[in-house]
Amino acid sequence: MRRPIIVYGVDVVNSFRGEALGYARFQGIYLPLLWEPEFCEKSPLCLGYTRGHFSALVPVEPYSHRHHYICRDQEQEEDSAEMTFLPLTDSEGKLLPVHFLTCDEV
Repeated sequence: MRRPIIVYGVDVVNSFRGEALGYARFQGIYLPLLWEPEFCEKSPLCLGYTRGHFSALVPVEPYSHRHHYICRDQEQEEDSAEMTFLPLTDSEGKLLPVHFLTCDEV
C-alpha cells in the first residue's frame, strides 16, 4: 500500500473466556517506506484491533477548520474543510511505535 496505516488496539489478546492469550503487537504506525513520497497518499488508513479482528475506523463527521484560521488560497481552504485529526498516542498517552524502521531511519 502507498499510504500510512495507523492501528489502534489492545495490548493483550484475550480468549472468549477472558483469559490472556498473548500480547498483540499490532498497535502502531506503518509507513510506506519502500515508495517515494510523491507516489504516496498523505491521508492514513486507520484500523482498530481487538478480539483478534481488524476493523476500519471512519470518522462520523470531518472536523471543519474553516473558522479557526484564514487560508491563503482556495485550494488550501477546500483541503482544510475536510480534516480529521488522529491521535498518535495510545489510551495511556504513550507514542505509538513506528514499525519496520531500520536503525538509520530511527
